[in-house]
Amino acid sequence: MSGNCWKWTRSLREPYPYPERQKKRVKREALDAAPDEHRVLRGGGFNDNPGGVRGACRGGASPDNRSGLIGFRVVVRPYL
Repeated sequence: MSGNCWKWTRSLREPYPYPERQKKRVKREALDAAPDEHRVLRGGGFNDNPGGVRGACRGGASPDNRSGLIGFRVVVRPYL
């Protein structure tokens, strides 16, 4: 998860910990959230200090934010 750039996640940027109730967790992962809702970025980028380049490192930005330091990772789940 760490390395070249910060990676987008689908999680809305809210304080930890994640809600225990499933219904509230689903809301936190809402794909239809407003465009100005900040999403979580993870992993750090190449210009961050070593402590920031790890999967546990967490930031946030608006989905319309563009930067050479923000990207995404394609994840494929096997079809069962």
